[in-house]
Amino acid sequence: ARAGGTSSAKESCGIPQLSSFLRRRYSPETFPLVHCCEQQYGIIHRLDAPSSGLILAGKNFLGYYTLRWQQDMYELGREYIVLCHGRMPFGSRVISAKIRTTKTEPACSRVSADGKPAWTMVTPLCIMSRHGAEYSLVTVVIRTGRTHQIRVHLQHIGHPTVTDGRYCDATIYEADRTWCPRNFLHRFRLTFEDTLTVM
Repeated sequence: ARAGGTSSAKESCGIPQLSSFLRRRYSPETFPLVHCCEQQYGIIHRLDAPSSGLILAGKNFLGYYTLRWQQDMYELGREYIVLCHGRMPFGSRVISAKIRTTKTEPACSRVSADGKPAWTMVTPLCIMSRHGAEYSLVTVVIRTGRTHQIRVHLQHIGHPTVTDGRYCDATIYEADRTWCPRNFLHRFRLTFEDTLTVM
């Protein structure tokens, strides 16, 4: 689900937006934050539309701003499992190439010397093979949250994610779709401090 949304509950590619779900589930009288566009309906961060995984949202203003503070201080942990092309050497590595994102829609990002700082740590778990092609299953930890950061950084080091229609060669993308219907990028862990602990 997409994180954004409007009160008209628009959909993208037939997928309901997360904010629409939250507004239906929580009443404005009890949970006004969830109906507040200025605070992104309580949603702390987003996922790229073709990706999957955990999303964090606050139900009240205290919880929301506590989580936002942790995010701004790089204390919010985000971990992903990703399948990417090629044999990646074992051992953790940090990718800190700056990323620049276009202002036009649809947004597209690229590594650029005049971009914003971005930090991604990649740790290979195993190598897989399918019809003679090699793939690396990796975990990814990010500190910053630039648009399409993981996909751009993995492409930058020569290991684009499987079924990535934006940052992978079109021929490879079409071949990937025959056995993997969506971008193989999943956020499997979020870590944060409880509001009572932070206060």
